[in-house]
Amino acid sequence: MSLPNSADPGRYNVRIQQFTIAYDGANPVLNIPYLELVSGSYTLITGPTGCGKSSLAHALVGVLEDMTTARVAGSISMNGTQLATLDSAQRSGTIAAVWQRPETQLFASTVLAEVRAGLDFQLIAPNEATFRARRALHLVGLSHIDESRNPLTLSGGEQQRLALASALVLRAPILVLDEVASQLDRTASHRLGKIIREIRSARQLTVVAFDHRPDPHLEHTDRVIVLDENGRIALDDKPASVYGENVDFCRRIGVHLPAKETSSSDTDFGALTVHQTAPGLTTQALTVARRSALLLRDATLTLPRGAIALLLGPNGAGKTSLLDALAGEKRGVRGHIDPSRRVRLTRGIGYLPQRGSELMFAHTVRTELHLALPPGARSSAAEIDDMLNRAGLLCLAEVHPQHLSGGQRQRLSVLLAVAGRPAFLLLDEPTNAQDVTGTAQIRALLAGNAQDRVAVIATHDAGSFRGIATHHIELQTGIVKGVWQI
Repeated sequence: MSLPNSADPGRYNVRIQQFTIAYDGANPVLNIPYLELVSGSYTLITGPTGCGKSSLAHALVGVLEDMTTARVAGSISMNGTQLATLDSAQRSGTIAAVWQRPETQLFASTVLAEVRAGLDFQLIAPNEATFRARRALHLVGLSHIDESRNPLTLSGGEQQRLALASALVLRAPILVLDEVASQLDRTASHRLGKIIREIRSARQLTVVAFDHRPDPHLEHTDRVIVLDENGRIALDDKPASVYGENVDFCRRIGVHLPAKETSSSDTDFGALTVHQTAPGLTTQALTVARRSALLLRDATLTLPRGAIALLLGPNGAGKTSLLDALAGEKRGVRGHIDPSRRVRLTRGIGYLPQRGSELMFAHTVRTELHLALPPGARSSAAEIDDMLNRAGLLCLAEVHPQHLSGGQRQRLSVLLAVAGRPAFLLLDEPTNAQDVTGTAQIRALLAGNAQDRVAVIATHDAGSFRGIATHHIELQTGIVKGVWQI
């Protein structure tokens, strides 16, 4: 498919002009006077939490105004044609996207049908569609997954790769990636880079990646754009310049640096107290099964009170299954957990699943926090303000939670989990979508009152917990390979 008025139908240049996005009459969260994305380029767009990255991504794909009441002004055009004038078929044939929360773009009942869906809409012959779908699954490392499995039963990382396969199978000339590596383990992240490199060597592909972390993209990107906290372009240059001569500016506004540039002087919380003999959390022969699949096998571990244990392992290793069992899930769970489910619920469980931000229903951030406190708990307005301030959310106290950026909602979710001072804290990828400042705020929330609880955190980002983690638990294909005290 070629766009109207295209001088070269093989090239898709994107031009953004006088583009602003504002919510509820406030100042614009995004303000871009002019930006051109050249066909065949790989551009990384980064910046602090709340700078408008995801809003720009949604605008590029053409779905922003369908998702929000934001006031949008300006234009986005491709080859001289306004994006707003394209119908759905033209748009989907030109731009494919993979979103930060992959479950929001999964709707088919099976893995194979999910990848085939876009091809079916394009009226591709069934045999050809199935062949291309299976090839895409192999490309992203999911060929071992049962094709008849429900996509919503996959791990977060597997869902991310499935969404990527569904995007790549369309062979669109423009690919938008929104925090696409946030739920991928290191192997899957490297595979993503290899896939994109192979595709770009075979055909013209324009990649626009929106990400807090540069490392998954640095090998491929030829341009880095840094948005400041006001949604304006602060830097636009080659990676070597942005993360070289401008490194101090990046640190100042809270932008993540490449791993080799990261300072070792992370916030020092001091030695956390671990009560080796105090009651904590113990599992014996804990097994989780769904249908005929064993997701966790005979997991046995002991954690003392005061532990902050990082649950590590590749996508699909069983991390979320273990957290679900510890949180009190009974379906398909065998084995023993001490304390018992009733005792754990009585003493309090703070649980943040991967999609925890979807569980918010109050009209303001402040009210959401009030509702998270235990029944009968009394907190003064000053105490509530202090909690919000520690999460970097005080200035957003009267904002609707669903109007927050993804990173802000994530910090609110962590705050809600710890606010009631539960004895057991279970978090699934809590540092997703965080800039440097947000990551430090989450670390501080977890370090507070840590001696009174046991925390188990599933993560692919162990470095973000440097200075507060006390244990590492390694999972491989549902088996606990080891538990180490740091």
